[in-house]
Amino acid sequence: MLDPIYLMILFAGIGNGAFDVFKKIGKDQTYNQYNLGEESQDYLQGIAESYFIDFEAAFAGIRKDEVMREIRYYNGKVLSFPVWCLEMKGHDIVSKLAKVYPGIEGKYRNEGDLQKALVVVMVKAFPFVPLDSVELLGSIGTAS
Repeated sequence: MLDPIYLMILFAGIGNGAFDVFKKIGKDQTYNQYNLGEESQDYLQGIAESYFIDFEAAFAGIRKDEVMREIRYYNGKVLSFPVWCLEMKGHDIVSKLAKVYPGIEGKYRNEGDLQKALVVVMVKAFPFVPLDSVELLGSIGTAS
């Protein structure tokens, strides 16, 4: 899953002018983006909504208000994301993100590079971690 909040955290750390993430999330440059999960649920949903609007503007046929699914986080937050966002995968993810956010072009060669970067975000943003991820890691740890 390409969590929109995690992507904003990741892009804020790029520092190459990918786009003004801090302005987008309403924070100044001194804000620690890994603390974003501590913000209110409404604030986080608003950040996700702006991400969906960006995608809707870049790609005909993608709508931010399509079928939504709730994502529950370890820290108790619950956010709603469109199903298309949760199911986006494959080799074109990076190129789609680069079309929406041109400043990241060339930063991630493929989905694997992006996923590795997002795992680091997940660790640093703990306990703002999707419960599905926590459960998956737990099942891997007990599968021996």
